Formats: sequence, structure tokens, C-alpha cells
Amino acid sequence: MAQFNALPTVPRHRFDVYSVAVQAACSVLPSLRSVPAAYRELGDQATRAVTSVSLNLAEGSGRLGRDCQNHFRISYGSALEASAALELLVAVSAIPEAAAAEALRLLDSTRAVLWRLLHPR
Repeated sequence: MAQFNALPTVPRHRFDVYSVAVQAACSVLPSLRSVPAAYRELGDQATRAVTSVSLNLAEGSGRLGRDCQNHFRISYGSALEASAALELLVAVSAIPEAAAAEALRLLDSTRAVLWRLLHPR
């Protein structure tokens, strides 16, 4: 099985926020593999959302102008979606609170940076 704790050794993206988003995903993806069957769809949605944050940051960092901003907006929305899904999974005891806590903290940091990128002064 794949290990989710290794980050790329060579920075491939110009924003440190990418590494934070990858850490968020790596911290919770192992717990999402063991979501009970009754909440499997929500677990799958959480997996898609938490990985979408990093993927859209990566793609957006290679684009310019409105296209770049669009990927950052999608990443921001995915961070909101991932947080909501994780909070719901914790609320129904589908994943342990401790498993989601680090991801939620990192997703909050990611959203803060994305907000500043999307709303420069």
C-alpha cells in the first residue's frame, strides 16, 4: 500500500501552501480508508475534496491570470468541502477526532493563504 507521509524532496511548486495542503491530505487519508460502510460515500467525498486542494494548487501555480485564480478558487472551495466532510465524519464517529484534527488545522491554514491570494489588498 502507498505511504502518505512522504513529501516531495524537491519543491515543485512556487507556494509553500502546496506543502501544507499535501500534509493535510497525508494526515487524514489513512483514516479515510477505514470509514465504515454506512459512511463510505462521505468518506469518498472527503478523499476527493482533500486531494483536490493540492491538485488545484499545483495546477494553478503553473497558470497565469484568471486561469490561475480559478484553480485557487476551486482549491479554496475544496478546502471548505474537505473540512465539512471531516467534521461530519467525526460527528458520526466514522473517524477519530484525533485523526481529523491535524488535517482540519492544516486546511484552515491553507484557506487563510488562499484567501490572501484571492483577495490581495
